Order: sequence, then structure tokens, then C-alpha cells
Amino acid sequence: PPAVLPERVLDLAATHFGVTARALRSPNRSAQLVQARQAVVFLLRQHTQLSYPEIGSLLGGRSHSTALYSHKRAKLRLQQNLDWRQTLRNLSTQLERPL
Repeated sequence: PPAVLPERVLDLAATHFGVTARALRSPNRSAQLVQARQAVVFLLRQHTQLSYPEIGSLLGGRSHSTALYSHKRAKLRLQQNLDWRQTLRNLSTQLERPL
């Protein structure tokens, strides 16, 4: 399968969560943006070769530990929340489709 571009993950998640890719990179920590960022981190880890430092940098210069924490939170939520699991599954499926 063709490589998934990080920008595509950002754009897809931004559209799904009703925010902008720019907002995902901003320092704003509203619940909506935090959740969208967690989805982005999870999907980037799943569909790209990006490291935590690279993901943090992509998301507005966050630290690798912030990216790691976001990934852990996303995985935990996957186990506990059916809607979240379905959201990530749907986004993941869209990313796997060719443009």
C-alpha cells in the first residue's frame, strides 16, 4: 500500500472532529482538540514510520513524551469506548484507501 502522508492524517482527523489542522498544532487544550490530537497520534503511529519526537514536532512542537502520552491515552480509550474504537477504525479505513 502507498505511504500515508502525515498531512493527510491531520486533514482527515481535523475534518472528522470539526477542527482545523492549524488548531491541532496550536497550544489550545480544549477537550475536542485533545481528543482529535490523540486520534492523530494513534493514526500516525499506525500508518506511518514517524517517531514520537517527529509526531510531537508535527503537532506544534510538542515533546516526544506528550506524543507518547497521547498514544497511551488513545489506546486506553480504545479498550473502554466503543464509539472511539469505531471512529479510529473508520478513520483508519479512509487512510488505507488510495486518494
